[in-house]
Amino acid sequence: MRAISENYNPVSKTVKVTINKEKTKILKAKKTYKFKRSKKAKNIKVTLKDSKNKVMKKVKVTIKLSGKKIKGKKTVTAKTNKKGVVTFKLGKKLTKKTKVKYTITFKGNAYYNKVVKKGKIIVK
Repeated sequence: MRAISENYNPVSKTVKVTINKEKTKILKAKKTYKFKRSKKAKNIKVTLKDSKNKVMKKVKVTIKLSGKKIKGKKTVTAKTNKKGVVTFKLGKKLTKKTKVKYTITFKGNAYYNKVVKKGKIIVK
């Protein structure tokens, strides 16, 4: 009986695999948010979904604030929940009358593309 290696010639092949990243979208983000200065809870809620409308769970999303009269860091990072919703709590950062620009960013990963949403926040 012959060994298997004697019956077959070794073959090696290199295959190139290309992964196309899927598009993502940020939903329910308003162009302008208006808050009263006296209101303590100044929250922004957005939903992150892929191109097939499936929610994206437990991914990091960042909001960057630019403007004057912002207390503390100007960047807040949070993770989406099991429904793909992320809530940015900005109450302690926006305590004075001001106009601020915001940029919400999902940086993407090996499977999903980066997505950015911009707008402004007005505190009266």
